[in-house]
Order: sequence, then C-alpha cells, then structure tokens
Amino acid sequence: SSVVEDSTTSSMAGRFVSVLDVVGWPAFVAAVSDVVASAAVTEIADAPMAVLVQPMGEARLGGVLFGLDPLTGDRSSFRVSLTDGLPEQIVSGAVTGTQVVLGRHGRLRSVSGPLPALLGARHRAQLARLARRTAAVFGGPQDIEWLIDRGGTLRLLQSRPITASALPPEPRIVDSPAAGP
Repeated sequence: SSVVEDSTTSSMAGRFVSVLDVVGWPAFVAAVSDVVASAAVTEIADAPMAVLVQPMGEARLGGVLFGLDPLTGDRSSFRVSLTDGLPEQIVSGAVTGTQVVLGRHGRLRSVSGPLPALLGARHRAQLARLARRTAAVFGGPQDIEWLIDRGGTLRLLQSRPITASALPPEPRIVDSPAAGP
C-alpha cells in the first residue's frame, strides 16, 4: 500500500497490486516484487510504498462495512456488503453480495439478498462497534474490509476514509444582494 492510495479526498483503491494466498518462499519473493513494481507503473511513480504481510485469513463470511450509508449520507446507519468467503470478491466486483443496513448498535434495518445465518445479532453488533471505533480513531467514517473467520471471530483487514457518499454539502449562509429600487 502507499500513503497516496487512499485519503479523505481521493480513493485509488486497487491502484497497486495486492497478492493473496501466497505459499512458499519463491512465491513470497515474487509477490513482494510484484507489489513494489506496481508503484513504478502508475503516474505516481515516486509514491512511497510499503509491503504489508499478514497471515491469510480463512473467511466464512467477509465484506465491506461503511461507517455511514454512502447511498443516502445517513450517519445513523452503516451499510454492509457481504458474501461467503473473502471480502476480496466484493472489492474486486466479482460478486455484489448481500446488502445490509445496520443501525448504530447493529440493529438490522434492511436486507437485500439472502442474510447468512452467521451474521446474527452478535456479529451485527460487533460490526457496528467496529464502525464506531474506527471512526473515532481515524476522525471520520471509514470504508472497512472485514471477515469472520472459521472460529467466528470478526477480523478487521483494512480501513480507509470514505471518499464518495451522498453526504449533503455543509450548510452555508449565502448573503443575498440588496434589493435595488
């Protein structure tokens, strides 16, 4: 990843290569080389690059959690897109997944698609808590990739600022011109 990839004003998610499920030293070396090389082929070739290595999660359920509803701008709701398996399927656009809107404490407000049994009240509350906590830590609503592993533990994979939403513009007072004769 790079500090130029995601910010509050720009999202370049996917600009740099990510390599998943790497097994063995030769594959690891090749994956690191691919990630570093991906910075050189963008128009921001001088981007500082960091290669993050973490264990591959075995996801029963995964998805993307928005710390507000980006379709309506509603800050009292969290929008979740989820699917069986890794969230990469949603992030890459391979699947749309089930769409869920949660209240601030995980109460189910709406569902579009089949709701997996694994996403019960406990995990919905944990997702809502994760959205609130990341917003507090990072100073605003976040776009979060997450998974629930084989043991049922919710895991945060990645968090970045939400850059596109239906948030209404900040209210402004506009001076009206003085009425003429």
